[in-house]
Amino acid sequence: MVTPRFIAIDSSILIGWATDAFASDPKLRATARDVQTNLLDSNWAPIICLQHFIELARHPDIQVSARRIDLLNSFSRIGWFGRSNESKISGGIVDVFEAEIETIVASSDRDFPALRKSVKEKLVRYGPPTDIEVLNEWAYLHPAIVAMGDREQEIASIAHAKHSVFDDMEISQLKKKGRVDQTSFNRPLPAEVEKLTEDLKNHGDRRLLDPNRTAQDFLN
Repeated sequence: MVTPRFIAIDSSILIGWATDAFASDPKLRATARDVQTNLLDSNWAPIICLQHFIELARHPDIQVSARRIDLLNSFSRIGWFGRSNESKISGGIVDVFEAEIETIVASSDRDFPALRKSVKEKLVRYGPPTDIEVLNEWAYLHPAIVAMGDREQEIASIAHAKHSVFDDMEISQLKKKGRVDQTSFNRPLPAEVEKLTEDLKNHGDRRLLDPNRTAQDFLN
């Protein structure tokens, strides 16, 4: 069997692909099938990690999630990142870090191509989608994945906010400072809340339900 070339497709593209693959418009369905056929005929195969699965499965409407997972299951064979101790459990960036550290500790003089080869051998798997446990059990995980989504969107939005409040004072210098009224920390300045709210509206996750509440919670 010839090992395919792997292509990591952004989850947003996979979501759009699944939408077309199960659309009511027959032309969209045909186009989606043609893309899949051309990809496989060219000896390319998509490779997914745990984050791909989470982003595809966490739509609040379980039927929408089902269509997205069905797209992955429609491939006869697919690539995925496993874990170093369990190939059928989906892995992610943490597992890549683990494999890199393990390789470096075992032999610190390996060059980058050797490091990459070792990590690939430890983590990358290829086979039928039924070999990936989360694709078989995703419906049981769906409620928890959806619940994780709202909080992840808030954290990601805060992390990408352009406006920030910081102080370059070293922690050791705080010992010389007088104690501040404890309640003052629970009263973020209205101007700071307003600035962060505006930044979240412009740069945060578009699915945020209440940027102002997120800003207040963060500054609190």
